Amino acid sequence: MEHNRTLETIEPLPGDRQGVSGAGAGHDSMRDVGGRVLKRRAPVVQSATAQLNQREVDALVGNYQDDTTLPDGSPAISRAARRRENGKRMKWTRELNIDIMRSFYYVNQCQDQPLPGWRSSLHADFTRRHPDLQVSEQNVVDRKRVILKQEYGDNERNIFHRDEGIPEEQVDRTQQEAENQVPQDNENEVAKEKLAETFESLLAMYINTCPLERPAIPVLQNVRKAQGIIERVNAVLEAYTTPDKSLEYVHLALYCAAVTVVQHNGQSTYYPRAISYNRLDQIPAWRRRLEKTIDKLRGRADLIAEFLKDKPSKKVHQKVRTIAEGAKIYENQPNYLQKLIELQDTYRQKYKAKGARLSRFNATDKRKKQNNEFLKSQKQFFRKLENESAVQQDTAEVDVKAFGNYWSGVWAESERFNHDADWISTIEDKVLNVPRMVVNTFSKEDITAAIKKTQNWKTPGPDRIQNFWLKRFPAIHGALARCFTQALDDPHIFPEFLSNGNTVLLFKKGDP
Repeated sequence: MEHNRTLETIEPLPGDRQGVSGAGAGHDSMRDVGGRVLKRRAPVVQSATAQLNQREVDALVGNYQDDTTLPDGSPAISRAARRRENGKRMKWTRELNIDIMRSFYYVNQCQDQPLPGWRSSLHADFTRRHPDLQVSEQNVVDRKRVILKQEYGDNERNIFHRDEGIPEEQVDRTQQEAENQVPQDNENEVAKEKLAETFESLLAMYINTCPLERPAIPVLQNVRKAQGIIERVNAVLEAYTTPDKSLEYVHLALYCAAVTVVQHNGQSTYYPRAISYNRLDQIPAWRRRLEKTIDKLRGRADLIAEFLKDKPSKKVHQKVRTIAEGAKIYENQPNYLQKLIELQDTYRQKYKAKGARLSRFNATDKRKKQNNEFLKSQKQFFRKLENESAVQQDTAEVDVKAFGNYWSGVWAESERFNHDADWISTIEDKVLNVPRMVVNTFSKEDITAAIKKTQNWKTPGPDRIQNFWLKRFPAIHGALARCFTQALDDPHIFPEFLSNGNTVLLFKKGDP
């Protein structure tokens, strides 16, 4: 069965939109599934949809500067679309390119690598230069990237290089800012005077004190921040290391200089406390529970033993009755006493088993503690062992006569040696041509090189001065070289406290 087909021209869609391209597009494209021609839509005026009304045009032109919403609540278009509607487009001139790069190097302190937050700072500085331009942060960043890619040649890119410093337009501004601030030299002088006052007060405080009894110096925190303080104190220290100063005075000046830096860095000295093992000696919960259970069982067994004796007291009788009822043993039952004896034996076996378990737990816990102490601090571990062994030593009086006989047998009898042995002459011939090392003086470079090899915060000696301060105060290196040279000529002038040290024996491995 055939249908009459009526060909009609289909008009284009409203506005500038045309139908979808393809087979049959524009030819009987307005039909339903049954093949019937659908009614054409009413003609639409193109200007009604292709153009914006006056209210929206006013919003685009600038009556509404908000980029988020229009007065009726509908979202507004972007700035780029606004510029297209106005028929204008941003033109980047050579001067704008130069200002982009000047702003970039200015906010990044004349460095090629951008600093954190440079995007917003770049946009703020550029908009300050050109307040009449409405550019977003992304526009400025993209423009900078285009210039660096040399799309506009090397002239605009190299017009402002990081090595050229701040441009002339910003020199005036930086000079004006510098005039409103205190000069840096004056600030350094004021800070140096305060440090000198602190140093002199500490010098007067510790001048007559024992070096081994002074407060300990803590580890310096935030060394980079305190670098300026260290440099100023080092300059102050130079006046106290003159040739007429002794080694004790140089040592005192070094200590006071270190304490000055610590105090101005917001820290304080301290007196070291004795090693405390309270936390390690705390009774754990499992041990308390076991000990409590053992005491309870032993107490019940002792009460039953007291009850089985002749004429127990009324109080003991009442307690045993309570214990027996807890085990479902009653007085009216036959063989009551026999059951009490069996209950007593049960309690004894239980607390003996609990005691054996407690011994095993104590041995295991002791091994764990010793392993942790050894891994944490070998020095403290061996000190604790020494203290425990000293307490456990026998306090019996020493037999002086036996003691003397033993050592006199070792050292009192003289021995004769063969001074004409062949090996003696052989050794003398070998060392005859070996030049003797002559050390008459120490130089400042020798002291600096020796101190450079040390670790900064290694455990100090009895004087409690770390190697860090010897490194950071080069003003005393020359004084130390002079004092050590004098000590070579006259060893008696060397201070006794500097010849003391803390020796701790550490077990490595193998046969100790």
